[in-house]
Amino acid sequence: QNELALYYYLKGRAQYARGDFLLALQNLALALNNVAKDDKRLTASIYNTATNSFNDNLFFHEAEQLAKKAFKIRDKLKLEEKQESVSLLGGIYFKSGKFKKSYETYKKSIELLSHDDSRALNYLAKASIMLGYKNKAKKHIENSKRFADENGFIVLLELLYLYVQKDFESLFQLYKNTIMLPEKRHKYDKVVVAWGYALLAR
Repeated sequence: QNELALYYYLKGRAQYARGDFLLALQNLALALNNVAKDDKRLTASIYNTATNSFNDNLFFHEAEQLAKKAFKIRDKLKLEEKQESVSLLGGIYFKSGKFKKSYETYKKSIELLSHDDSRALNYLAKASIMLGYKNKAKKHIENSKRFADENGFIVLLELLYLYVQKDFESLFQLYKNTIMLPEKRHKYDKVVVAWGYALLAR
């Protein structure tokens, strides 16, 4: 039976990654129905993926409840993955416009890390920018630069930071020297994300 639960869980994860959120939730529900009662670790993982599916569809209440369930299990079992559940909560609060709560939650997630993590620092920087924490945002962005930035997320954070600070000259120069370079053409879709953040900042 637990093999069936794992099958539905992995199928749900794959569908979530493709953006098929409704199908993902259907398979995650089947996974929950078939998971062994004593396999709390898999149960928490199912909750986490379901959290992402609800959050990406703006069902914040449902996402928050599931993330808290996942954290409760992982905290009780003393699993390192509890940091991921706290970070998910930070993402829910951020997406729902609760930037102060998001910032504090992201700080807690970093405290749970046993090592530095660029993604966690990026999230903290993003929340700092939205709250107008100029110095903190700059510090978090600089800390993130210590790590590889294959997806160009740090550049997007810098663009957002400069936009919020109304430093449009520096914003234009950074935009021209990074995203608009010919070799960066495959990342032009990042422009949409950048402007999404900019509109959110307004």
